Amino acid sequence: QNGPLGGFGLEGDDTRLSLQTSYDFEDLGVTFDAIVAYNNSDSTLLQDMESSPDNEWVFYNARAFEDFNAEARLSGSLFNETLDWSAGFSHFDIDYTQSGEFIAVPLLSVYGQGETTTDTVKTTAGFFQLSYAPIDLLRFSFEGRYQIDDVNNRGEDGLPVLGSPAKFKNFLPRATVDFKPFDGTLLYATYSEGNLPGGFNANFFTMTEAQQAEARLEYPTVSGNFEEEKLTNYEIGWKQTFSDWNLTLATAAFFMERSNQLATTVVQVTGDPGKGEPPLVSTTLTLNDATSEIKGVEFEGYWDPTDSLSFSATAAYVKTEITGFPEGGDAGDFTDVFGPDADFTGIEAARYPTWQSSFSATYTSPTEINLLGFSGNLFGRADLFYAGRYYLTNVNVAQSPRVTDLRLRTGFRADDFS
Repeated sequence: QNGPLGGFGLEGDDTRLSLQTSYDFEDLGVTFDAIVAYNNSDSTLLQDMESSPDNEWVFYNARAFEDFNAEARLSGSLFNETLDWSAGFSHFDIDYTQSGEFIAVPLLSVYGQGETTTDTVKTTAGFFQLSYAPIDLLRFSFEGRYQIDDVNNRGEDGLPVLGSPAKFKNFLPRATVDFKPFDGTLLYATYSEGNLPGGFNANFFTMTEAQQAEARLEYPTVSGNFEEEKLTNYEIGWKQTFSDWNLTLATAAFFMERSNQLATTVVQVTGDPGKGEPPLVSTTLTLNDATSEIKGVEFEGYWDPTDSLSFSATAAYVKTEITGFPEGGDAGDFTDVFGPDADFTGIEAARYPTWQSSFSATYTSPTEINLLGFSGNLFGRADLFYAGRYYLTNVNVAQSPRVTDLRLRTGFRADDFS
């Protein structure tokens, strides 16, 4: 109760600033756009995890974010507006400092060790987009982004941890074909690539060699560094508008491959008495985990039969399958349950509902009424959401139940009162 907050709770301060500008060079047919933004956020949290009078399980966390973002872009058209182009430059810089720990009082155990670490990520990128329409019915688009991610992690002494800094360079393309064979009809196909930069496990470098060996017994691929995660995406789709009926339909099919997926896990090791640690120390580490395939189909529709009545609906079928793990790694919980020689091929990724859907209906009274001196309309809305079962872990045994959520709302809405 004598912590920086004087008791349990959350305290924070946020500052957000941004400036955006645009200018047309009419003689050149070129538009210049720029944006600059700055954000700062500090917070301290002291939480009673089990909500009992004894305060036996306490969580403490202090963190500070500071980021700066700038982007400049030129755009225009050529060849009688059959070719649209844009090119630009961006820079993103973020500092993230945090310190935190779980404290289990009866066990004399500290989880997280409370060390202060600072992560700095600087992403510099150049990008372009070309969009060419040889005929009104057909358009080809190609985008490219070359980015450099500089990742640095510093310990409590302000010096870089072992393995830091690191640099990741990527060219990320996206190609799209749009075809409009009929009025209100759009067919498209897209290919794209994405990435999530790698980083460092500062806590791993502060462990003794014996503690690192203990951690590797449970997670053979864990180390002080982890590689970037990559995503490859293929998508085809159809969008249709029926103007006479006020009806819009869209559907898409996609296939994605995620490789070197980042996974966060808690590792328990024997405490080092020479460092004043309790008998058991647990810390959170990030490692490169599975390669997964994600494929599915999505649908959405919107219909406004009258000015007073509107409907919307969505549905999605998504199938996730783990196809591999890093060389020398294991399948996590799956290996713990079924043994190191069990075949993990085909197990489903955790927490992906195979089926999801929604339906909404909104009604607004066609004539206004007077309520408390305000002229307005009555309205009613119903939203129905459904999520199917999904596995809680990659063991593929325990499942969440199906969930159906119905929300009803009714009220009165005027120009300046609701």
